[in-house]
Amino acid sequence: MAKDLISALQDCQTIIKNNPVSIYNEDFIKPAYLVCMAAYLYKHKTPTHFFNVDDSRMNYLITIGFFNKVWGINDTWDRPNLGKSYSLLTMLDCEESVDSATTQIGSCINVMGDGENRAAISPLIDAIGEVHDNVWSHGKSTGFSMAQKYNKWIEFALADCGSGFLKELNRVGIQIDNHEDAIEWCIKKGNSSKTIKPKDDWAQQLPPDVIGNPMGSLAKYSSGNNHAGLGLPRFIDVVESFGGELTIITGNAELSISNFQNRIKRIRPCPQDLFWDGVIIQCRLQTSNLNQITTPSANAEIADILDTLIG
Repeated sequence: MAKDLISALQDCQTIIKNNPVSIYNEDFIKPAYLVCMAAYLYKHKTPTHFFNVDDSRMNYLITIGFFNKVWGINDTWDRPNLGKSYSLLTMLDCEESVDSATTQIGSCINVMGDGENRAAISPLIDAIGEVHDNVWSHGKSTGFSMAQKYNKWIEFALADCGSGFLKELNRVGIQIDNHEDAIEWCIKKGNSSKTIKPKDDWAQQLPPDVIGNPMGSLAKYSSGNNHAGLGLPRFIDVVESFGGELTIITGNAELSISNFQNRIKRIRPCPQDLFWDGVIIQCRLQTSNLNQITTPSANAEIADILDTLIG
């Protein structure tokens, strides 16, 4: 059985009802499941006995740092494939952790791609770094991030138990009354809450130069943001240019994009009436697509310049 994004939402509902959940030896655990469970368990200070893991899966969770990040359980695990086939589960709670998460995931992507195609891959790493940056910059909750290669795929996932798109947009005065429309607003190019003064003059802001640049020329973080959309239009452009799959869940709404055979984009209610307080982002790419020559960032870069000049 696959432990995926939907499984995570279901397991959170099980824990809400005061029942434990289990990971069995035959379960295949995906990054989206792990970041969602980590965010939920950490936020709600859930005791360890609500999360049971069979022996053969225990080593994997220790390797990615799950127990360390969620419950502070130290380990001295050897991790020879870190930054090659996976990144650690990382809590996005400070500048250093944001840099570390982006660096590790960027390293995985570069290892899986052709060295001669680094210039084409760099916009993907840049976009992931921007999403990390913006999740942390909101400062309202702790997000978790990780990436993992399996079979012919690399999956990147991030989950945040924050306010979600709808509440964040309402906070800055954008009158939207449902989660589906909030997603639509946040993925539309040119929309950014950073250009709108929040109602709360005491809302947390970060200085424009707060973020470092750990990836050198591979990363160009946005500055001065109060960005409810989390840099999503650019991220979506880049993912689509590599033929990737993308799922975003916030509240009771889901955006799904598939680029295999025919491009399909849907915004719809979450399956099974599931709900998430915050934002979940799941991205899957075929590793073979990392070697294609593409320049997905050109139009996005021009759009950003125009937004700055106009707005």
